[in-house]
Amino acid sequence: MPSRRDFIRKAGLLGATFLASPLTGLAEKISRTESKDKLKYEQFIVDQVNKIKEIIAGKKYDQILSNSYLIYALYCLQSFLDQVSNPKNQHHVPEKIIGSIAHLITPEFRAQVILSLEERTKEKERQENKKISTNESLPMKNFIFGKKGENHNNAVDLFAKESSPVCSVGGGLVLVADSNWQPGNELSSSSVKGGNTVITFNYLTKEFYRYVHLNKVAVCSGELVVEGQNLGTVGHTGNASRPGHGEHLHFEIHKYLGDKNTNQALLASDLRKRLENLKHIT
Repeated sequence: MPSRRDFIRKAGLLGATFLASPLTGLAEKISRTESKDKLKYEQFIVDQVNKIKEIIAGKKYDQILSNSYLIYALYCLQSFLDQVSNPKNQHHVPEKIIGSIAHLITPEFRAQVILSLEERTKEKERQENKKISTNESLPMKNFIFGKKGENHNNAVDLFAKESSPVCSVGGGLVLVADSNWQPGNELSSSSVKGGNTVITFNYLTKEFYRYVHLNKVAVCSGELVVEGQNLGTVGHTGNASRPGHGEHLHFEIHKYLGDKNTNQALLASDLRKRLENLKHIT
């Protein structure tokens, strides 16, 4: 007959097994889910890289707008491309994709893309009987510049009420119109940190305009917009979804320098002056 001590010991083991089983099952389920997500992400990266390589190798400039990751690689500064070329700096899916094809963004390829975007814009102008210009307008009617320390070296944060309309500062061709950002889903936007984002290009000034953290996006890639046209609304997508980081528009301008076949970012101070001048004009 088992002793009282043996009975207590066996009861304890059974209890521990009972308590551990659900936790073990949960851990295994989480592990399987993470493995599936990792495989899905890895396959997505491979597919995107192959598509971009095909476009570049085949000089398929008419397909440039079909891949927003390629557009980002063409929009970014050379310093960023050099940075993400190192696997140690590839923390998210977009960085892994862009880093894998950064060496293919040669000055010659970039120059040909700029010419292609100009031709495509001119064709849209003819089709729609609409002309873009070098004129500019404010991105929002009411906004406050971010305080010192809240802005970036090459961008400005413009604080406004959530869902305030965001308009195009300059006319141009819409290159990126990401509108399906989802928290925790790196495949839902070509910019994990930016969230819902619009990028346009004006061939007259050779400038790229980037509008970040939008809530809703009102345009599509390939669309022609003029200054003052509605692009979407202020939101808190991307890393602006963190507490205390919403209710603002992150705004940038990169200028293509034809003589150097590279892009240069406008400094935050220059962006602020430019927008302040527009305030005085309007």
